[in-house]
Amino acid sequence: MKTVDNVLKEAILNGLYDKNENKGNEFIGPQLVNNDDQDKIWFTLRQELMSCTSFTWAVAFISENMLVPFKLVMSELAKKGISGTLITGTYLGFNSPKVFKELMKIPNLKVRISEEAGFHAKGYIFNHEDYQTILIGSANFTRSALLKNCEWGLKVTSHENGQLVQEVNNQIQSTFTTSIPLTNSWIREYEKNWQPVKKTAMHLANNQKEN
Repeated sequence: MKTVDNVLKEAILNGLYDKNENKGNEFIGPQLVNNDDQDKIWFTLRQELMSCTSFTWAVAFISENMLVPFKLVMSELAKKGISGTLITGTYLGFNSPKVFKELMKIPNLKVRISEEAGFHAKGYIFNHEDYQTILIGSANFTRSALLKNCEWGLKVTSHENGQLVQEVNNQIQSTFTTSIPLTNSWIREYEKNWQPVKKTAMHLANNQKEN
């Protein structure tokens, strides 16, 4: 019987070395994730959420309409005692005060605000019992990006001692350390100066905010 180690090694070799000599695995093998007729990026994120032990996301833009399905998943995870961390920011003023208010309502989600200039990350990290899965690409956490737009994401699974995973975790830890907790007082201050996203900002944001 193959161990998790053997299955993971074969999946990695299948995706990154030779698919003819190594057996692939549709769940943990390296793969390109996009929005096509058969699948959507959100479906992959949801699957990872429902099977993970915890997660950390670093994502710049969040739309209100993606918080509805996200809250449903987070409610299910809360029943299993699973929580996560979300690092986001204020780049271009894309995230509305309402988005931050709604994020505060999710009890099993720790939200941090990056103070890095031009924070525009899109990385999703999922911890599992024996491995980590990382999805990095062009997709923000918006309905357009996760269900419709032409977006590319690379999903890679590895042990925690893998070099790539360590590099991503180090970057996430650095971003976490330089971020601040999301609080009600922070939202009040943000709301005072926030203006709805202008057309120029929407263009720079790849038109990912939907009315």
